[in-house]
Amino acid sequence: MIPLKKIDIGCGAHPMPDAQVFTDLYPLKTVERSQGKVVIPQGKKFVLCDVEKMPFSDKEFDYAYCRQVLEHTLHPEKACAEIMRIAKAGLIETPTHFAEIFFGWPYHKWIIIERNQKLFFFQKRKNEDRPFGNFFRIAAKFNPVIKIFLKRYPHLFKITFHWKNKFAYEVIREKNVSQKSLPSYKQRWSELKISRLIYWLWDQALKFSRLLRKIFKKKSKN
Repeated sequence: MIPLKKIDIGCGAHPMPDAQVFTDLYPLKTVERSQGKVVIPQGKKFVLCDVEKMPFSDKEFDYAYCRQVLEHTLHPEKACAEIMRIAKAGLIETPTHFAEIFFGWPYHKWIIIERNQKLFFFQKRKNEDRPFGNFFRIAAKFNPVIKIFLKRYPHLFKITFHWKNKFAYEVIREKNVSQKSLPSYKQRWSELKISRLIYWLWDQALKFSRLLRKIFKKKSKN
């Protein structure tokens, strides 16, 4: 059986191991990628290019991964057309509307929604750009409650869109509509320290309760 020829578009620092070809426009660390420089598995091919214009033949690939890329593009309609041009099927992954509001990434240009196997790209408004500042992004690093929430409800934060042959999309741009920015919530350092202390105490309480359950289980068995 001939293996599928796969491409990872905008692979970043966490490439898909089963792909043979990898692309990225910024191989070194940029402000739009927090994980660091591009990592390519040994013996695999890397091509420097933009998702909106890729140097590959029509339907050259059997499968295309495109994860956390389309929300960065200037022209998502060009990117979608290129993905369908070079591949026969694939997987597209983007943040949800909820994730954009909850965490906020200033370099994301679009709010993306999937309905009935169709991707809708809404141009982000100023009042939708980080209404909570960096509060939740910082808190998620050490808050066990948020970590559990992210793990239990991944569909609230990530769109996983599978397609074959082609897919439908629509791009909705703002038409000279002025939107005032809402004041972002900027957490003071003193508040951050108190929050971290509360989250640490909660984490310790969870660990202690797990330890007690283990002790009681052992006693009940004996």
